[in-house]
Amino acid sequence: MRNEAGLGSLLARHVSMVRLSQPNRVVVEKFNSQGIVSSCQRRHWEAIILNRLLSESFCYHVPKPGFENNDPMPNRFGILVCALMLSGCFQNPPIASIADLGEPSRSIFNGLVTVRDLNHHVPKQSIALDNIALPQPLKTATPSIPNIRVLARRDAAIVYVPNVAGAADYRVYSVDNNLSFVGQQPRGAVIACAGYKQYPWHRQPDVNGSTVRELLQVIELPGLTKAGEYTLIVEALQSPCPFTGLMGHSSAKIPISNNKLQALTGGAVPVTGFDDARAFYGNEILNGQGSSSDWRIKPGQFRGQAVGLDNLEIPINPTVIARSAIKLRLPFADESLNAPILDVGSNATFDDFGVNLIGTDFSRTSFQFGDQRSVQGKVGRWYAWGRGAQAAINDPEDNAKGVQVWQRHGRMYTMFGDWAQDVFADLHFTSLETPPLELDDTKYVHSFFRVESGATGRRYWHWMMCGAANISDLVDPSSNVPRLRPGLVPAFYDGYARGDNPTSQQYGAPDSPYYNQECLQLLQLASFYPPTLTDPKFQEPQQSLKAVINPAGSSAGIINLTPNGYDAPSAQSPAINWRLDKNQQYAGPILEPGDQQNPLTHFDIFVRKDRMLLFVNGRQAVCWDLAATPLTMKYGLPMYGSVLYHSDAEYGEWYRPESLYSNDANGLFHYMMNTPAADVRSWDAVGQSEKIEIPSLFNFEAATCFKPKSSILEVVKP
Repeated sequence: MRNEAGLGSLLARHVSMVRLSQPNRVVVEKFNSQGIVSSCQRRHWEAIILNRLLSESFCYHVPKPGFENNDPMPNRFGILVCALMLSGCFQNPPIASIADLGEPSRSIFNGLVTVRDLNHHVPKQSIALDNIALPQPLKTATPSIPNIRVLARRDAAIVYVPNVAGAADYRVYSVDNNLSFVGQQPRGAVIACAGYKQYPWHRQPDVNGSTVRELLQVIELPGLTKAGEYTLIVEALQSPCPFTGLMGHSSAKIPISNNKLQALTGGAVPVTGFDDARAFYGNEILNGQGSSSDWRIKPGQFRGQAVGLDNLEIPINPTVIARSAIKLRLPFADESLNAPILDVGSNATFDDFGVNLIGTDFSRTSFQFGDQRSVQGKVGRWYAWGRGAQAAINDPEDNAKGVQVWQRHGRMYTMFGDWAQDVFADLHFTSLETPPLELDDTKYVHSFFRVESGATGRRYWHWMMCGAANISDLVDPSSNVPRLRPGLVPAFYDGYARGDNPTSQQYGAPDSPYYNQECLQLLQLASFYPPTLTDPKFQEPQQSLKAVINPAGSSAGIINLTPNGYDAPSAQSPAINWRLDKNQQYAGPILEPGDQQNPLTHFDIFVRKDRMLLFVNGRQAVCWDLAATPLTMKYGLPMYGSVLYHSDAEYGEWYRPESLYSNDANGLFHYMMNTPAADVRSWDAVGQSEKIEIPSLFNFEAATCFKPKSSILEVVKP
C-alpha cells in the first residue's frame, strides 16, 4: 500500500492536465512549481479514458501547480491503470511539449515583415507521419511540431508543416552516417529550407510601412537516392535560413559592371562551391533566402552577398523553436500507383540525376569573345550549350566558372549570369541517350521535367522542340550530339518585336544546311498584370505562359498559340494567364502552387502533330488545338533550359520603390536581394518518349482544347 500511495503522490505532483491538442493526439502535461516542464502525446481514445479517470478522481485528486505537498487519496486499481497509460511520460530526458500554432515571427528580417502564405494547401496524396524519438543530441525540451505530412516522389520528400507560432522559416535534413552535431546544430547535412513566396506584384498590405513576404509551409528535401528508411529532422526556425551565395560546384566571383547593379553589389557577387559551403557553414543549405542586405538597402550593404559569420540578424546557425523527427520509407507507399514511370520503350529516357558529377567537358564556341562565355559539352547523359554568359574573374575560356552545370542531391543544377548584366544569356541541354522523337497523328511525344516555377519577364525556364524530316538533320546519328546549338535573342517569343527562329543563322555563324527548322516553344513569364482585389484571375500565381511555333524555312516570325479568353499584356502578342473551362471562361490558376523556389514544379508536355497539352503537377493546365496550324516535323528534338536577359534592367523594372512599372511591383525578394545578376536552376526528373497515349492518371479533357486566336504569322513589319 505504501508503494501505491507513493505512486499516487508522484502522479498527483506531476500530472496536471490531459488536453486534446489536435484531432488524433492528446498531451499529458507535466508541471513543476515553475509551470510546464514537458509533455507527451497519447491517442485520442486514451485521452477520453484518462480525462474520465482524472475528472472522477479515479486515480487521485489532481492538485494544481505550486501545491505539490497535497497528499491525494490513492485508488489502488486506478493508480495502476493510470500509471500504465502514462508510462513513458516521466522518462528523462523529458519529451517536449507541442509547439503552439499561430502567426509567423513578428520580428523584421531584411526589413521585411513575415506573414502566412495565403494559398497554402496540402495535396491529398500526402500522408501524416507520427513523430519518433529524436537523436540523442536533440532530446531537449524544445517543443515538437504536430501534424507533419509528407509526399515523397522517387528521391525527394516534400514536407508540409503547420503554421508554428513565431516561425521565420522551416528546414528539413536527413540523419545519416555523415551527420554530427555541435550542440543542437547539425554538421555535414544537406539542409533544405522553405523560404518565401516570390510573386512579382504586391499582394498584401504593408505592415507599419514595411513590405511583407509570405512564409511557405512546405520544404522539399532532395537527395534521398536509395530505397529504404530515412529519419528526417523537421525544424521551425527563429530566423530565416541564410543565403550562402550563388550555388555552384566551384567557388568563383562574377564581376558586375553595369550601372545600377555595379554599385548595389560592390562590383562582384560570389559563387559558393558545395565543398566550400560545407567548410564555412557546416552544411549545404538549399534555398536559404535570408539576405545580407535589407529590402530597402542601407549604407554599407550590398546585394547578392553571402551571409557572413558576423551577421546577427541572419545567423548561420538559426535558433530552433520547434523540432520533430519523422521516419520515411522510400519508395513511397503510393508511388507505383500515383507516380509510375510511364516512359518506356526503345526511344525513351528518364534521368533522376542520381549520379553526382561536375560538367568539366565544356569548350568555347565560335560565338565567344571578350569576357563573355559561350560553351558546349557533355554533362552525364546530356549535351549542354549556352551563350552570352558573364565570365567569372580570371575565368579560363574552356570550363569557365561563370557557367556551371553539375549533378548533386538527385538534381541537375545550372548557374550562369548574363554578360555585363545586359546581353541575352541562355543555357540548354538535350538527351545524348536517345535520338530525336518521332511525331505521330494520334499518339504523343511526351516530354517532362521539374524546375522552379518563379519567373520574371527576363528570367525563366524555356522548353523547345525543333524538328525536321530526318533524324540526321537534327543530330549526328553516331553520337546524338545536336547539329545546331539553338540560341535565343531578345523578344524571340514576340513576332511583332523580333521573333527570331532559334535555329536561324545568327551573329555571323558559318553557313549550314540545317538552319531555319520548325520549332515549337513554351516558356513561363511573370504576369504584367498587377493583382486586383476584385478579379481572381490576377491573384495567384502572378505568372503566364507563352507558346509559339516558328515555321520551317523562316528565320523570323512566330505563330502565337494563345487562344481566345485572355486579355493580352500587349495588344499584339497575348499570353496565357489562367486555365479555361470548356466555355473558355476563367477556371483557375495555371500554376498551383506558383511564384516560388521550393518545391519544384512538375511539367508534362504531350505533343502530336495537331495538338499540344501541358499538365502542371499532374493537372491539365492548357490544351492547344493545332489542327489549323499542324506541325510539319517528322522528328523532334526536345531541349530544356533557362534564360537571363539584361539583369540590370530586371532590377530596375521590378524592385520597389524604384520600379519603372508601378509602385505595386513589390516581390521577387530572392532575385532582387540574393541573385540579382545570375540565375540558378534545379532540374529533376527529366525525361521523354514517343508514341504513347495520355495516361488515365492525367484526366485529359478534350473539351478544353482551343485553337489559337490567330494563325497569322507575327513578324516585324518593314
